[in-house]
Amino acid sequence: MSFANPAALWALGLLVPVLAFHILRSRRVEVQVSSTIGWEHVDRPVAAARPWQRLRSSLPLILQVLVVILTALALAGPAIDSGRVSARHLVVILDTSSSMGATDGSPNRLADAKRVTEGLAGDLGEGAVVTVIAAGAPAHVAVNSVPASAVGSALEGVRLSEGPFDAQAASSLALGLDSAEKSVAYTLVSDGGLDGAAVRLLPPGTKYHRVGKRSQNLGITNVVSGGAGDQMHLQVTVTNAGGDARSSDVRVDVDDRTVTSRTVRVDGNDNVEVGFDLPAGTRIAVHLDEDLLSSDNHAYAVGPAERKLKVARIGGSNPFLDALLDDRPTLQITKAASLAELSPGEADAVAALSRFDLVLFDQVAVPEDMPVAWFGIAPPQGAPGVAVTGQSEAPVPALVRSDNALLEGLDLSELAIAQSQRIDAPGGDHAYRGRGHAVAGHGESGRRPLRLSGFRPRSVESGAVAPVPGACVTGSSRPWLAPI
Repeated sequence: MSFANPAALWALGLLVPVLAFHILRSRRVEVQVSSTIGWEHVDRPVAAARPWQRLRSSLPLILQVLVVILTALALAGPAIDSGRVSARHLVVILDTSSSMGATDGSPNRLADAKRVTEGLAGDLGEGAVVTVIAAGAPAHVAVNSVPASAVGSALEGVRLSEGPFDAQAASSLALGLDSAEKSVAYTLVSDGGLDGAAVRLLPPGTKYHRVGKRSQNLGITNVVSGGAGDQMHLQVTVTNAGGDARSSDVRVDVDDRTVTSRTVRVDGNDNVEVGFDLPAGTRIAVHLDEDLLSSDNHAYAVGPAERKLKVARIGGSNPFLDALLDDRPTLQITKAASLAELSPGEADAVAALSRFDLVLFDQVAVPEDMPVAWFGIAPPQGAPGVAVTGQSEAPVPALVRSDNALLEGLDLSELAIAQSQRIDAPGGDHAYRGRGHAVAGHGESGRRPLRLSGFRPRSVESGAVAPVPGACVTGSSRPWLAPI
């Protein structure tokens, strides 16, 4: 039994004055005398009242008590909950947060919650509709105003969320479905764990149906990696969501290889931080023993170690370019005089270039259909998408675009060029010109980034001096040689 207005039961407090009246009522003993002559001058009772009397059952007392009890019950509005929803529109706030993946259901809590929702829909009257709000972050309307008979099939597409219970968004969506034309009832189907703030956000009158049997679960709630060089440090936070202390092995893998393991014990409703010193690596995986909830037993991080950029340099001897590249520890350089020498025995030497991140062509032909980004330095016959229209002697370079990373940090005022190709790249951008013709540019070829310089950096030659030899390459190669 339930009450529509439980506060009215405070009216039962009126029983206190009723009972007090019957206890404190004065009672005198009646005595028969032969005559009242001589008593007239007495102006006060001949017997003192006794205020505290033993409560005796009487018909007036019984009737007064019944009146108070029946009045209080009538005001409270007693009702029997049959489990059926009388509203014409049932809004179900279905918890799809990650904890609903716990395996103490059939097969998990979300599956149990779907069955509860189907049962609630089955209790609705004819013509009623059901809306289901998936409350796992980000909350959204998963089933919108479907007939009660279609709820089961509509729920098949509802999936677990990786986030927490989104009380604010779910409640806002639910309240937005209220309508004066159709009565609305609200129901929450969840495994619990909501704090007071989340409960207060729910629509007034929301009924709660609980799923899930146990709360014993350990989970990884935070992973932080740091360090550099040959060593790195990993800090792992393990949280116990249950009330009893639990233990688990914490296993750490680096680049798909298990490197360490440690057993930790976590008190109920508490967490512990565990530190590990690990060899440098890129991919870090942390694992706990399997329990109710598998999704929080695994966490991943990226190590601080940087992967070296694989660069192929194809062309003849160029001490200046070699010195520039060799001075960069983040580059792994492979040198070859020709494409055939770089990939001996390969049936398709061009396709074999895909193992590199960047290919530099120094005064050699650039093949068609390059599979990776490339940088051409004065290719004899131009390159795919770039044509050579002639030669320019001692051009004075001038900026064409100053908003491009190609020119970042480059001071052309100290650059002297002895000779350069005149290039034309209709599909690209000209970086800078000399004597009215483009001498460097960038763009795309086959959807791959390209960079091209029409001149080759070198030292003093024939009186044409570059005061900072190769400044055009040194200043602008930083963005070119970053990982693409």
